Amino acid sequence: MVRLILSVILLAAAAHPQEKPIAVLDQCCVLSPDDIKTLDRGQPIGRLIKFGDDADIAIMGAIRLSVPKESFLRWYRNVENYKYSELVEQAVPFHVPPRPEDASSFVIDANQLKLMKECRPANCGFKLSNETITQLQSQLDWRQEDVSSKAENLARSILLRYVTRYVQQGDAALAKYNDKPEEIDVRNTFRGLLESSPYIKAAFPALYDRLWNYRGVQQSAEKDDLFYWSRERYGFGLKSLINVSHTTTFRASPAITVLANRQIWASHYYDGSLSITVLVDANPGTYLVFLNRSRIDLLKSGGVKRWLVKRFAPGAIRKEVTALKRQVEAQP
Repeated sequence: MVRLILSVILLAAAAHPQEKPIAVLDQCCVLSPDDIKTLDRGQPIGRLIKFGDDADIAIMGAIRLSVPKESFLRWYRNVENYKYSELVEQAVPFHVPPRPEDASSFVIDANQLKLMKECRPANCGFKLSNETITQLQSQLDWRQEDVSSKAENLARSILLRYVTRYVQQGDAALAKYNDKPEEIDVRNTFRGLLESSPYIKAAFPALYDRLWNYRGVQQSAEKDDLFYWSRERYGFGLKSLINVSHTTTFRASPAITVLANRQIWASHYYDGSLSITVLVDANPGTYLVFLNRSRIDLLKSGGVKRWLVKRFAPGAIRKEVTALKRQVEAQP
């Protein structure tokens, strides 16, 4: 359960450029002077920021790196590095525009094949739109011997088409999940998460506007957009998770860089997720702060699942940022 939270890690906002860079650590994440001392000693911080009565949760983590933020950005742009977590099996970038080879390593296991076969509108084991569910029903004949390979090829085609539309059209291409009786609009869910994070708008209005109404890749902005898919396995009887993500790099000032990551599709569990990473020059090194705000359908039933998150998420975040620090600092 904890890894469901960690798969998209955190969120933060920054001070205005004319302010001292370190002020961002107080403004975005309410890090006290004692917290800064903790980071300066090389110790991580992890906190549960919000846990309401609904399925929303927000968590924060922070650590100080010994390397400049450019080293982290170089590490981050190579999505293969995301496999530093033992639960991330694959992480594959998309070209702009996406190419067939971007999905060539996307495979369907026996359990996923079963879920595809049983998928119906309002009752599907994957988070899919009505359009996609109809396509599965009309194009796959489960009586054929080669249906497994056809299902896999169809899944790759659907993935590529969805990401291509998003790259071209932006938010207008986001899905409406019809896996359950209640339809989930991914764009509206994301905007709800963004509205619950007003400090982004206060600190970075241009970034907020871009996130609120993303209109697709522009030629001049191509270098600032990263699109990728990842596969994660959790164990504990949970399904493997396929994530499709979009990261925007925003340079707030020479001393502050922000990475805004939005989930544009998840195969299970997530209705939506927004994470922001803030990198602040520490002279020497870099303060690295994350906060993730996610809406997770598993939490809607409350009870033991909520207790587990409250009990274990802060410690898991501290462990995660510590592992991240080791990975970034170990690169050549």
